[in-house]
Amino acid sequence: MSRRRKRNKPAKHTEGRELLLAHLAKGSQGALARALGIAQQSISQWAKGIARPAPQHREALERIARIPASAWYTADERAIANGDVKATGTDG
Repeated sequence: MSRRRKRNKPAKHTEGRELLLAHLAKGSQGALARALGIAQQSISQWAKGIARPAPQHREALERIARIPASAWYTADERAIANGDVKATGTDG
């Protein structure tokens, strides 16, 4: 019986991922992970688009790597944050 390895589904594209890749072109994942106090595997997942940093890591990335915390928003999240999306509730 063969087992298939479950592949991680890529996260939605974000500007944060692109900026992270540019930052990593100048340094290592390990060095950034040490600066953030996290595992290198987390940086790898962010770089591959498998996951996005938690809010506290987004804030740290803004200080350390100059990647704005808001750069990690998806297009939908950015629209909500900018007030471009109206609530769909039934309150009237």
